[in-house]
Order: sequence, then structure tokens, then C-alpha cells
Amino acid sequence: MDRDTFPRRARSESGIALVSTLLVLMLMAALMVGFFAIITSDQQSSGVNRDQTEVYAAAHAGLEKLTADLGALFTVNYSPPAAQVNALGNDPPVIAGFQYLAPDGGDGYQIGFVPDANGNPSPESPNGSPITAGPYQGLVGLITPYTINVIARGPGGAEVQMRRTMQTVSVPVFQFGIYSENDLSFFAGPNFNFGGRVHTNQNVFLLQNDGATLTLEDRVTAVGEVVRTHLPNGLASSVSGHQGTIRMARAAGVYRNLAANEGSVTIVGSPPVIPPSLLTTDANGRLVMQLQAPNVANEPTWTNISVGTYNSYIRNGRTGARRLDLPIVSDGARPIDLIRRPDRFNPDIPQVARQRFYSMASLRILLSDTVDDLMNLPGIDASRQPISLENAANFRSEMSARGYPAWLPVATSNGSNAQGYRMTNGSSLLGGFIKIERQNRDGDWFDVTAEILALGTAGRNMSRGTLNTPDFTPGSAPGPICGTEPHPNAIVRIQRLRDTPSNGAFSTVSGYTTVRCGNGSNSDTDYWPNALYDAREGGYRDAPASLGTVPYMGGAMHYVELDVNNFRRWIAGQIGTTGDDNTMDVTGYVVYFSDRRANRGPGPDGVVGTGDDRETGELGFEDFINPTSSMSVPNGVLDTGED
Repeated sequence: MDRDTFPRRARSESGIALVSTLLVLMLMAALMVGFFAIITSDQQSSGVNRDQTEVYAAAHAGLEKLTADLGALFTVNYSPPAAQVNALGNDPPVIAGFQYLAPDGGDGYQIGFVPDANGNPSPESPNGSPITAGPYQGLVGLITPYTINVIARGPGGAEVQMRRTMQTVSVPVFQFGIYSENDLSFFAGPNFNFGGRVHTNQNVFLLQNDGATLTLEDRVTAVGEVVRTHLPNGLASSVSGHQGTIRMARAAGVYRNLAANEGSVTIVGSPPVIPPSLLTTDANGRLVMQLQAPNVANEPTWTNISVGTYNSYIRNGRTGARRLDLPIVSDGARPIDLIRRPDRFNPDIPQVARQRFYSMASLRILLSDTVDDLMNLPGIDASRQPISLENAANFRSEMSARGYPAWLPVATSNGSNAQGYRMTNGSSLLGGFIKIERQNRDGDWFDVTAEILALGTAGRNMSRGTLNTPDFTPGSAPGPICGTEPHPNAIVRIQRLRDTPSNGAFSTVSGYTTVRCGNGSNSDTDYWPNALYDAREGGYRDAPASLGTVPYMGGAMHYVELDVNNFRRWIAGQIGTTGDDNTMDVTGYVVYFSDRRANRGPGPDGVVGTGDDRETGELGFEDFINPTSSMSVPNGVLDTGED
């Protein structure tokens, strides 16, 4: 055997082991590289996911904040201008390391809208769009879309874009047959059919006289309660005699009688406690009226009746009715402020000021007791003082000083009771001061008092020229009525010819009627203020038995006449001198009229004429509910529904 054979084989096998070892090391290195690559990839992927998740959360935060800010803006301004909407984009959430940037570096935090001619948000259709669902289905709303666009960028470079489209819907209230801010009552006497929609932000009382029927042809919504068993003053219908039929629509042209026990509330207590006008939030976050114990909700009967039997034609807050506020209410005022003058002692905020008809009018006619009551109103043309109606001499002097005829009469007492007014001889029957202004397209106001009054101030004699005598003899034809206007071009008529003027032609008609119209009279004592007397208005309630033969002062009503056709002629430049001077609106007109003469509130001691003696525009008499009296005789107590 060869001695060298074994060693040579050992040396050969040791080389193979080295190669094997190197191969194993290479394989392990490859595996390690693979594992490292996988770990790195996972780490990178996790980082990307983390970055994307964080950016997603940042974008969502921006979307929600911009949505909330827009909603908050609408709580203080029902129709915000573009500047206020765009300004919301200047206040994004502050999140460390994150930015709201578009890919090109532009703004990534914006609210978009379709602008109108002035650049402000515009509704989809200027004529409105149909509301297709909800309690106000079928009405037309002004739908304004807003697009919220948020692009968030994280520290790692990840970007997320979110977009949300929102709509605001304004429902013009003229579509409602009745829209009420406060409690609303139906308890008509004879059969009564009402064909329009009804809405109230408080309670509605649905009652009818015994034996008669009230028919409601369209939808009824009340944020508060639908009361079927009591009057607003708490009197039960079984006592008041209002248990007639309520015929309520449940579809177009389909009706069903709403039973007395099918209202939304069960009223208990003696005297009954009427649901108050307090809002609360229900379990679904909806604003509903808060019931006052011991009253209880008539559930589940009411919900089944409302959304089931009546197909949601009658709803309250629990079944879908929603509060509808006029824009002026959203700005902190009351609905009546639309037609009221501004309070010169408490100036309006701009949002309220521009919504008053006082500010929007093309022509405003203002009467007050003093010059200061008029001249201290906002926006008044200070270059001209009001014209006095306190006496004829002052009136004619001021008209003449402005270059207009001084022949116009001012209703004046002649000291004779037979004339119809127990006033001191020579005293004005009108009183106060008048100021008339017109607004041009630029929003500037100009005094036109003398020009308007120079066209005439008086209406015709509305009698047959007789006083305290029959208008006609039974069996004979009646005599002619005085129908000729003494001032045919008058726009504002603050007085009329009295029944028996001192001048005018006498004539005998059918042998019995003496006619003396006095249409050509310029005598101050031949004129009376415009006044009506309505016995029904004078009574506390609509019951002839309560009226008797004694007149009630509440039945006397004074008025001022506006001749719309003559106003149209003046606007067109056919009469007067201002008219069509290319500075007035030509698409439509609002005439604002406010007569505050003798409408003054009491001072601190409760006596009119003391204290600040401010004009209020209110009647002042409020002791008219009085539930224990069938004739509503005043009781000196502030009952529910008064004040």
C-alpha cells in the first residue's frame, strides 16, 4: 500500500470543506440581506402608513373645523358675504408638523361657492328650487351650495385631500298661508276653510266653535305642541264651547277629522298649564319645545297620528317640524322689527339695520309728535326739517318757504260740537310733524316732503252732504254721493272733507236730500282727520252682547290714505318734479309708512308724558285675555298671553 495515499486525500477533502463553508456563509449572508431588506421595507411601509394616517387625521380635522366655522357664521349672519366666508380659510387647525398646502404650494384650506354679480355666494337658482323631502317638502327654497376643500401635508411629505359639499336652504315665508313666531290659535266661529300652509315656532291651538267645521287643506307644522283641548288662555274647550270639527288634510284633497284626544300633548292641572315657549334638545339632538309639568306628551298616540295616519301632513318638533327664523331674528332682533322704525336710543347693528323696511324703502312717510322724534332717526336727510301739522299757519308758512303753494288746508276745529270734534276753536285736528323722503339707487335719502304735500293732502267728502239725517227716504231712490276728489293728484291724504262743509252748491234730489259736497273748499274748518269706527274692534271679544250702545275708544281708528296710482304717476315723472330722474329704482318699489303720533310709552311712574316719553308704536292696552270672564272684562292681572 502506498504510504502517501491517505494524506493526499485528506488535503483534497479539506479544500472541499472550505468551499462548502464559503458557500454556507454566502447563503447566510444572502438570507441576512433578504431579512434586512424585508425589515427595512416593512419599516418604510409602516412609516408611510403612519404618515398617511396622521395626514388623514389632519385633513379630517381641517374639514370638520371649516364645517363648524361655517355653521357658526350662519348663526350670526343668515347670508354672509364672500369676505366673511373666505375669511374662515385663514384660521386652519394648528397641528405641529402639518401644513394645509395644495401640491403647487397654494392654499389648501378653502371654502368654494358660486359667486353672484357682486361676488357673494349665489343660490343654485335665483328663482329657487323645490324642496323634495322633509316637513317643508313641496315648498321652494333658495339652495346655496358650498364646497369645502382641505389638502393636508405631513412632515414626511404625505398628502391627503378631502372635499365636502354642503347646502344652505332659505325658505321664503311668503309661501306660508300663516307663519307665526309665537303661539298660533285657530278657533273660528262659523265654518272656516284655510287653504295654505301653516307654521309656528311655538304652539298651535286647533279648535272650532261647537257645531262648526275648521278645514285645513295643507300641511301644519308647529315646533311646540299641537293643542286640541284648550284655548291659549288655559280655558278648556269643553267650557268655552269650542268642540267643533277639525277637518285636517292627510294627503292632497284627502281629509280626516282630528279628534280632541289626538293632539301632541295631554294638558292636566287646574287651571290648565299651557306648554311654555322654551326650547330644549331631545335624544336625537333636535330642538323641541320643553313640556312643563304636569303636562305630558301624548305618546305614542301622537307620533302614530302625525307620521302615520296623517302622512306627516301635521307635525310638531318631536315628529320633524323645525324652527324657521327670519334672518332678522338670527341677527338678534324680533320679527316685528322688520316693520318697526329703528330705536334712535339703541342703534341697530348693521345686519339688522339693512333688513328693516325703513332702510329698504323707495319712499318713506314718517309722522311723529316732535321734530326730534324724526330728525334723530338714522339715515335722515338733515338738510330739511319736518313740516308742522300743529296749526295751519305754520304749515302754510313752511310750504311757502320751500317754494310751494300755501293754499293747502289743515283740518282745524271751529269750536262747534256739531262739527263732530270737541276741540278748542282754531286747534289743529291733525297735530304732529311729517317728513317724507325718497331713496336713490346709491342708497342716499332726499327730503321730498313739500313736493309730495303740494300735490294735495285731502280726500273727498264721503257722505251725501248731510249730517244726522237719513241718506234716503224709504221708498225713494238715494241721493248722490259726493265722489269728486278735491286734490286729484294727492299721493298722501291725511284728511278729508267733512260731511257738511261750509261751502258748495246746494241741490235737492227727489225732493228730500240736500247735497253740499264742498269739493272746492280751502277752508281749514271744512276738513276732518281720516277716522273710522268699528264696534267689533271696540269690544274685548267678538260678542255683540258685550258692545251695547256705548262706544268703546278702542273702536276708533285713524288712518292715512296712500294713492298708489298717483305714486306711480309721480315715479314716472307725470306729476311733481322729482319722479323719473334716473336715480330711483325702476324694477319695483317699497313704500314705508310709520305714524307714531300719540303712540308714547309711559315713564317710570307708569304715566304717559313723564320720564323718557319715548314713542313705542304700540297700542299699550294689554289687559284683554282674562280667562274667567266670557266678555274678557279687564282684571288687572298679567294673564298668560298678555304683555
